[in-house]
Amino acid sequence: MSYLQNLDLAVQSWYPLGGRGYNLEMMNDPLIKDLAIKYQKSPAQIILRFNIERKVIVIPGSKDRDHLRANLDIFDFGFNAEELKLLAGLDRHEKHDWY
Repeated sequence: MSYLQNLDLAVQSWYPLGGRGYNLEMMNDPLIKDLAIKYQKSPAQIILRFNIERKVIVIPGSKDRDHLRANLDIFDFGFNAEELKLLAGLDRHEKHDWY
């Protein structure tokens, strides 16, 4: 990702919340759940905010109006350097949902 960003290319995440069948593990990760409690946000909002802070364009999908609103409610908090480092450590370099 940083290689692309260093070339001034935008990085997009089409399934920032894991995609079909891959989101439960992310949403239940202890670090994500702890940060959700700390910032009074949902696990999905924690994940979306993390991507935004890494300058990744997120494209979460939902047909639910409340989820759509919640996906936008991520700009009133931010992570400290240690939290960003811990969140980055969760990356497994996996890709899901090839469509």
